[in-house]
Amino acid sequence: MTDASLSSLPPRLALLALFSFSSAFFLFKSLRLRRLRRSAPSPSNPNPKIFFASHTGTSETLARRLSHRLRSLGLPFDLVDPKHYEPEDLPKETLVLIVASTWEEGRPPPNAEFLARWLAESAEDFRVGSLLLARCRFAVFGVGSGAYGEAFNAAARDFSQWMRSLGATEMLPVSEGDVDGGDVDEVFDAWSEKVIGLLKEKEEEGNGKVIGLLKEKEEEGNGELLGSGWKVMRLMGWRKSQRRKQMSRIRMRLIWRTSLGKLLQGNPRDFGEWEVLGDIGEWKR
Repeated sequence: MTDASLSSLPPRLALLALFSFSSAFFLFKSLRLRRLRRSAPSPSNPNPKIFFASHTGTSETLARRLSHRLRSLGLPFDLVDPKHYEPEDLPKETLVLIVASTWEEGRPPPNAEFLARWLAESAEDFRVGSLLLARCRFAVFGVGSGAYGEAFNAAARDFSQWMRSLGATEMLPVSEGDVDGGDVDEVFDAWSEKVIGLLKEKEEEGNGKVIGLLKEKEEEGNGELLGSGWKVMRLMGWRKSQRRKQMSRIRMRLIWRTSLGKLLQGNPRDFGEWEVLGDIGEWKR
C-alpha cells in the first residue's frame, strides 16, 4: 500500500463515521416521534407527583403539607421520595411538583442525586431531544440558605432548567425560600396557592392543551437539524448496570466546519477541520 493511499484513510474514515452517525440519528428521531404520537395521554395516566429533595426534612415537611392541602381540595397527588423513584418513568408523567433543598456546593440532597443526574444527562444528550417530557407540566419550589451566595437555591434552578430542556412546560417561575430569612413558610404558602389556582383552571379546561402541546413540539422537532450544517455533534450515552449508581459514560464529539451540501459533494478534503474526542483517544486533523 502506498503512502498516498495511507494518508487518505483518515478523511475517508471520518466521512464514513459522519454518515453513520447522521443515519443513526435520523432513524432514532423518526422512531421516537412515532412512539410519541402513539402514546398520547389517556385516563390511565398515573397520579400527579410531588417530589421532595430533602436532607434535614424541611422540604419533605413542606411537600407533605402541600399534598394534604391538595387532597382536601380533591386533587390527589402522590408524595414521592426521589430515591425510590425510577427516572425512566418521568416521560409518563403529566404533572410534577418539586420541592427541592440545595445541599453542599449547590448540589441536590443525596436522596435526589440519582434523579438529578438522570435529568442532567438526558438534557445534554442530543439523541433525547426536547420532546421527552413534552406532555408534562411542572413547578419548582426551592429551599435554600442565603449564606450559600451564588449557590443559593441552585438545585431548584437546575431542576427547572433540566425539565424545560426536555420539553416540560413550567407552570410558574421557580420560587425560592430562604431559611436564613425566616420566611420559607410564608413564601411556600403563597407559591402553593398560585399552583392550586392554576390546577383548578386546568381541571376545568380539560387535557386538550397537553395534547396540543405534544403535537406542536413534534412538528418543531422534525426540523431541528435542517439548515446549512451542524457545528457540533455530541454523542453521549451511558450503560446502567445491575445497581443504578454504577453508571459509565461514553462521550464522543465530532466537529466540522462545512455545510452538509459540501459534504455530500464527495470531497473529503473540503472538511476544513474535524476532530474526534473520546475515551478511545484523540484524532485531529
